[in-house]
Amino acid sequence: MDDRQVVAAIVRGDPNGLAEAYQEYASALHTYCRWLVRDADDAADAVHNTFIVARERLAQLRDPTKLKPWLYAVARRECLALRRRAAPLPLDFDAPAEVTEPGRAINADQVHSLVTLAIAGLSEGDREVLMLALRHDLSVTEVADSLGLSEGHARARLSRARKQLRRSLGALVVARVGRPGCDTLTSLLDEWAGDWTPLWVKRISRHLAECATCTACEREHCDADRLLAAFAALPLLAAGASMWDRLQLTCADASASAAIAQQAGRFDRAGFPEGGRPRRVGTGVAAGIVALLLGIGITVVAVAPGSPLSPATSGAAASSGSPGTGSGGPSGTAGPTVSGSAGPTPGGTAGATGSASGGGRGLNPDLTLVTRIQAICTAPKFRIEVEARGVETSLTSATLHFGRSGSAAMTIAGGRATVILTGLTAPSIIWSVVADGANGGHAASLLATVHNPC
Repeated sequence: MDDRQVVAAIVRGDPNGLAEAYQEYASALHTYCRWLVRDADDAADAVHNTFIVARERLAQLRDPTKLKPWLYAVARRECLALRRRAAPLPLDFDAPAEVTEPGRAINADQVHSLVTLAIAGLSEGDREVLMLALRHDLSVTEVADSLGLSEGHARARLSRARKQLRRSLGALVVARVGRPGCDTLTSLLDEWAGDWTPLWVKRISRHLAECATCTACEREHCDADRLLAAFAALPLLAAGASMWDRLQLTCADASASAAIAQQAGRFDRAGFPEGGRPRRVGTGVAAGIVALLLGIGITVVAVAPGSPLSPATSGAAASSGSPGTGSGGPSGTAGPTVSGSAGPTPGGTAGATGSASGGGRGLNPDLTLVTRIQAICTAPKFRIEVEARGVETSLTSATLHFGRSGSAAMTIAGGRATVILTGLTAPSIIWSVVADGANGGHAASLLATVHNPC
C-alpha cells in the first residue's frame, strides 16, 4: 500500500493499515525519538503514542500523501513533551550495527561517532534539520512540514546547516589528527577535553583559515562527502516486537487509546499538530500567497530611525516555543505595502496591548539573537511591533517572516532592527526574525505565535 492507501485503511479501522504504517516507519521514528530524548524507555513511549495518535486522529489529515512528515511531527511533539521533564537534546544516540564506509575502511561506530560529534558542534536548530534530511532522508518539503517551517525557511536553514556541518567536520578531523604537524594547533588544543561545541568549531575554523599546514591536513584526512554518505546509510534502530505487542494491547483498550489521543493536543485545519508547522492557505504556492495576503490584509510600516519600540508590558502574547496557526480573517486590503512612517493605522484607536520577548537560536553560533514583540489593538484591527537585537554585537540586517510566506525587511538603527505591521485581522500570526550580525554571524529566532489582542 502507498501512504494514501495506508491512511485510508487506518481511518476506516482496518488493522492492516496500522500494521503497514508501523512496518514502514516504526524503526525510523524510533531512531529519531531516541536521538531527541536519549532515554530508551522514553523513546519507546513516544513511538507507541505516535501510532496511537495516528489510529485516533489521522482522519483529520487533509492530504494523506503527507503521512510521513505527519508522523514525524507527531513524534517530535511527543518527544518535546518528554524532554520538558528529562534531559535536553542529546548529542548522540545508540550506534547501529557494523557498516564500513566505502573506500575508507572506517567502521560504523567510527563514522557514527565522528559525524554525530561534528553535528554536536552546531546549534540545536541546525542539528534537527540535518538529522531529518541527512539521517532520515526527508525532502525539504517534508522537513518543513515536520518542524513547522515554511518551505523557503527550511531550504535556507538546510543550506546553511550543511555548510556549518562541513565546517564542523573539517575542524573536528583536524583537531583529532593534526597536532603532530602544527605547534600552534597543539597549543590551541591543550585545553580541549574532547567535547565538541560551537566554540571549538569557531576556534579551530579560525586557525584553519590562517594555517596552510592544517588546511592540507583537512584535505588529506576529511572526505566530507564520503563520511556523510556513509552516515546517511547507517542502519536504523530497530523497533522490536515488544513495541508492536504493546501497541496492539493499547489499541484493544478504547479508553486508553482515547486518553493518549486527547493528550496529543489540538490539530489544525490541515490535520497537523498545532504548533507543528505553519499552515498553507490555498492549494498551490501562488494561491497560498494570494490567500494569505488577502486574508490577513497587512500593511507593513518600517519604523523610522530613532523611533525605538516601547518596552514590553504585561500579558504574554507570544511563545518562544511552539507556534499556532497563522490563518487570517477577511479583509479588504490588497497585499502588504511598505511605508516609511511609523505609528498606528489611521483612524485606529488605542486598545489592549500584549507583549512577549524570546531568545533566538543561532544558525551561526557567532550570533545570539534576542527578539521582542507587542500586539496592540487598534479595533477592529490590530498591529504588531517587533524588535530584534544581537547580544554583544549589532545587527546589520534583519527580516521578519510571518504567516506562511510573508516577510518584511526590518529597519536598522543603533544596531537594532524594528518593524511594525498594521491592519491585522487574523486570530494569530506565526512569526520569526532572521538576522545578520556585524560579527558575521547569522541567526533565526524560534517560531512563535502572537495572538490578536482585540
